[in-house]
Parts: sequence; C-alpha cells; structure tokens
Amino acid sequence: MRSKIGFAAALALTGLIAGCDLSALFDTGNGCTGDFTVTVGTGLTPEFTWDGNSAGLSVTKFPETSERQWTLGMLTTPFNPPVTYGTVPAGAMESEGAAKALVAGTQYAITITGGDGSKASCQTFTP
Repeated sequence: MRSKIGFAAALALTGLIAGCDLSALFDTGNGCTGDFTVTVGTGLTPEFTWDGNSAGLSVTKFPETSERQWTLGMLTTPFNPPVTYGTVPAGAMESEGAAKALVAGTQYAITITGGDGSKASCQTFTP
C-alpha cells in the first residue's frame, strides 16, 4: 500500500516537472545541458543511467517538450538508476499513466530531476 505522504510527494513532483520551466536545460547546440550526465541505451525500451538518485524522470518528444511520453515521481525516497523505459523502478510511481510506445526515428528528451530537487539534467535521444 502506498503512503499518502508518498503519493502527495509524487503529485508534487509531477507538478514540479510539469510546471517548471526546464527550457534552460535545452540549447540549440547539443539539445540538452545540465548538472550531471544522463546516458541513454538503444532500442525502443532504452535503459537510462545517471549519477546519483532521482526525484523525477520525464520523457518527452523533442523539441515539443510539453508532449510527455512517460513521467515518474518518487514515492517517499528518491529512486536509483538504471531505469528501463516503461518499467517502474522501486521507490517510484507513474504519475501520468503508463509509458507511451516510443517510435523509431522520432527524437525524444529525457529529463532527470536530482533526488534533492536542486539539480536537473537532460539528454536527447532517437530510438
């Protein structure tokens, strides 16, 4: 059973990711910038890795970053990498429903919010 505190934290994080202007992470040179490195595996269910833990993860179409494909929030404590697209890791919950299928040849961006909420990074990828 999920705690009410964890659910509230996940909803708050979803609001943070959804409502926060993360546009400063995106630039025209390499697509993304940030406080730490995010690595993306291959295929339509890639594995994502990064340094540290996470309070939130969001995959969006790029550059239309408002079109979310999958969003995770933490329950009560930050969750750790690696995370495989569509698989909810321990300590996390899907905050906008199940992951949408990625389409080969379409560009996406993954945004990671650090476990303490003070850092964020992103990486573009094309499965």
